[in-house]
Amino acid sequence: MRVSECQGGITRACKVLGIVRFTHHDLRHLFATSCIESGVDIPTVSRWLGHKDGGALAMKVYGHLRNQHSTTMAQKVVFTQASQISAQASPVQNNDLKLTPKTEKTAAQAKAAYSYPWWASKDAAEIFWGQANEPVQIVPPPKHLESAKQAMGREVFEDELAEPQTLLEEFQERVGEAIVEKLKSKIFQEN
Repeated sequence: MRVSECQGGITRACKVLGIVRFTHHDLRHLFATSCIESGVDIPTVSRWLGHKDGGALAMKVYGHLRNQHSTTMAQKVVFTQASQISAQASPVQNNDLKLTPKTEKTAAQAKAAYSYPWWASKDAAEIFWGQANEPVQIVPPPKHLESAKQAMGREVFEDELAEPQTLLEEFQERVGEAIVEKLKSKIFQEN
């Protein structure tokens, strides 16, 4: 297919849809932007675009996207007392919980198993549901307790969090099967 054929097709499609005309080059930018925001490294995107400069031009044109995307992704990371591990390899005492680098890795592995970062959600039901179904403590206990209170619509006591199945059953009765199914479909483990 020749570029002029693409331009004609795009022009007709934009006119039919009543949208502003865009070019095949705009689609190229969309592709590169989507790749970079999805985590594909710039040298690889550069090769896919046919650049022969090792990524210099792509970095100049798209480098700011990596910084913006990195900042957005960094905002999703939740640092808790439980995840602040001493630089030493020895265990650290913190709220009567012995933390080791293995504990940190377990939380990171638990997060990596999900396709949706529910622990960074603004929806209390998502945070409550995700943590109640996850044996590894991903969100800090105060955040888990607060999300449970909001999701349940009642005062939830800290000791109730030790019995997540009971809370989940009550939650299901309070919100109904449709909400629970929506949460199940959104918050699932990939592995």
